[in-house]
Amino acid sequence: MAADLVPLGERPGVFEVLDPDGLVVFQERAITDALGVAHSDFPLDPEATSGAWTVRLRSGDLVVDQAVEVRPFTLPRFTVEAAAARPWYEPGEVPTAAGAVRFSSGAPVSGAVVALSWRVSGDWPMPTEWAEGGLPTQVVADRSGAFSIELPPIPEDLLGQATLQARLTATSPAGDVQTGGLSLQLSDTAVLAEAVTELRGGLVEGFNNRVYLRVT
Repeated sequence: MAADLVPLGERPGVFEVLDPDGLVVFQERAITDALGVAHSDFPLDPEATSGAWTVRLRSGDLVVDQAVEVRPFTLPRFTVEAAAARPWYEPGEVPTAAGAVRFSSGAPVSGAVVALSWRVSGDWPMPTEWAEGGLPTQVVADRSGAFSIELPPIPEDLLGQATLQARLTATSPAGDVQTGGLSLQLSDTAVLAEAVTELRGGLVEGFNNRVYLRVT
């Protein structure tokens, strides 16, 4: 895009892919469409070298690099997943989540022990009672591999929005370990409204600014 955020259509460029040694293994010319978008694809060989690869775009004096980590994929023996019962929770409400531990075949990992470690991201600090053991630290999967998590009510002093995150560490009866995650959104209001400008810096002097109101 141009400085005024207007898409640059029909702008020529070159896509490049560099391996971990800096060798250019792919190069293709491209031209942006009316929306200023160009794309390409590069099939990666199954025997490709592991390490930090680079995807590069050249367009005039502009050079943009994006690092990509390439490594062999090993299918885990089992997975642990969990999701909140609702999109968000307000003060006084009791958050709940449900999850499951299953082998790659889909069979349940019954009796798996799932350890929970918690943290809060956002301006609202984690309550002292939560940090001192007020949140569940362990659950056990039942015969179907399922488990449930129930937290204490959200404190009334919640301000703004915060994300309560849990790291799940599941240990199977055989001693194998796999990790997963869980996020719960906390909000002191059910409706959010914020002003959004077209430019990252906000408003610009002497410029016909446009401001949007985003309601979620």
